[in-house]
Amino acid sequence: MDELLAQFLIEAPELSAQASEDLLALEQTPDDAMRLDSAFRAVHTLKGSVGLFDFGPMHAALHAAEDSLDAVRGGKAEVTKARIGDLLAVLDAVDGWLAEIARDGALGEEAEAISAGLLARLTQAAPAARAAATALPLRTDAFASQHAGKLSGEAIAVRYTPSSEAYFSGDDPLAIALAAPEILAFEVAAPGAVAEDYDPFRCALVFDLICAAPVEAVRTAFRLVADQVEMSRITPEAPRAEPAQAARGLRIDAGRIDALANLVDELVVAKNGLSAVTAGDVASLISAQDQIARLTSALHGAVTRLRLTPLAPVFRRLQRAARDIAGGLGRDVQIRIEGQDIEVDKAVVEGLYEPLLHVVRNALDHGVEPAEDRLAAGKPGRATLTLSARAMGDRVLVEAADDGRGVDPARVAMAAMRRGLITEAQGGALTPAEALELLFQPGFSTAGQVSDLSGRGVGMDAVRTAVERLGGRATLASTPGQGTTAILSLPLTMVISQILIVACGSETFGAPLRSVGETARIHRRDVTPVRHRHAFVWREETLPLLWLSSLLRLPASETTDELTVLIVNDGGRKTGMVVDAVMGRMEGVLRPLSGLLAAAPGVVGTTLMGDGRVLMVLDLPELIG
Repeated sequence: MDELLAQFLIEAPELSAQASEDLLALEQTPDDAMRLDSAFRAVHTLKGSVGLFDFGPMHAALHAAEDSLDAVRGGKAEVTKARIGDLLAVLDAVDGWLAEIARDGALGEEAEAISAGLLARLTQAAPAARAAATALPLRTDAFASQHAGKLSGEAIAVRYTPSSEAYFSGDDPLAIALAAPEILAFEVAAPGAVAEDYDPFRCALVFDLICAAPVEAVRTAFRLVADQVEMSRITPEAPRAEPAQAARGLRIDAGRIDALANLVDELVVAKNGLSAVTAGDVASLISAQDQIARLTSALHGAVTRLRLTPLAPVFRRLQRAARDIAGGLGRDVQIRIEGQDIEVDKAVVEGLYEPLLHVVRNALDHGVEPAEDRLAAGKPGRATLTLSARAMGDRVLVEAADDGRGVDPARVAMAAMRRGLITEAQGGALTPAEALELLFQPGFSTAGQVSDLSGRGVGMDAVRTAVERLGGRATLASTPGQGTTAILSLPLTMVISQILIVACGSETFGAPLRSVGETARIHRRDVTPVRHRHAFVWREETLPLLWLSSLLRLPASETTDELTVLIVNDGGRKTGMVVDAVMGRMEGVLRPLSGLLAAAPGVVGTTLMGDGRVLMVLDLPELIG
């Protein structure tokens, strides 16, 4: 792929995202001159970049968007919801075109028609003319190629072939051609003037021109000989893109690259130091090993940080989607964004949009009440949807909170009983938290459930599956009449730095150390049966006790008087988990499960042990339930 085009495919999405963010803010505060100027600059820069390539429909649409924003800046037009919608539609089309270019190296076949439709929306005064300008074919012959390198933007190529009777009709072909506006190149030839049958009274000339003027002005200049003129587009010369994976580009801060380079330098020095270690110098060997271990860990952390990217692009897309959904439903909703600068692994950012979009759609479609219902309930007529993120250790919590009607646990339980998901006895014993968990059951993803539960549970099982695929967890919190919050807990990076290795029967498993508060050894006589479960007292606190072998359905180990227990901490809730032994701890790179194992419950991924064996890393909180 051409280097210039590759850079364009990295920068263009950022400019489009910036313009979208400014337009959404401008819709809320139409008198914000700074946002208006920022949106104009982003669109103007994007249009200029597109002009370097053969992407005429995109260039025309952005040119019209720029004119629309310029009219607002000049006081000739106002910021209206319709205008913002039209401008956002252009940016949506641009995003789609950028994806096509990255995938196929060119715009799709529908680009001309899409651009014409956008022009008609943005230039209502003369939509047909502007659409016709966009529909001109691209000229790629020798004449166009010869002059394309001199162009700074798209131009109109004209081939004027006068009638052979032009002189008898009183036409002056040369004068007509020279009257064309803003001529950049001009050539004349006489291909029909063969010596044997040359007739000085008949015109045999052909004129080729390139004009920088708008197509309407060029057509006007040749209006009296329109049947003798062919018009086409010509764009600045630039290499056509080849299909490539440009979308996988990642902008990296220069400081992070420098830190990585310094670590590599130190690692090379440490490696060279090994050559000075004599066979019997054990102390030097241990020192060199410790130094290399430290540098390797630091190097791994530096490489991991290279993949970190802000959540801002995801939140911007969701803000735009929420605006469109709320508008289509007739809801008046204020969308707030918090914590968009939190940096998360690129893989997490790329996989987060779809589940969050489903959550946002549910919140707006079924959680937020109509304005009249809100006013009757003593709420502001305008609802609020807040998308927020905050870092907590090596995790990030992403929340989508609405101030709508909330979820009634009793109605959830009744609906679950009607669908046969639980018995009446189980429904009567459900806690509010357990009732909300039922919303993640696939049985709630039916159209009939919308009328029973206001649709809050529709598709939430898909949300949880998508989040778990990223190594995260999805939960709900709700207060009837006050609102609902979807909480997605995700890893900041796709790495678990510390893993506890435990034995269960003849198998070995890993457990994220962040989930284990401490380990304990208790005597079997200290275990107290509680109905069908067990409990024990630890640090003056009664905790439930579970056996890992039972949760994994593995054969129970031999009975011993001493039990090795992991104290699992899940959001403040502590649970004891019996394992056969703690084998040690290690640093490992967590690889998410894929293929048929991607949806395996209770497993966050795998890592490689020092001897090359694959270690299954368990999600202890999920196993506990």
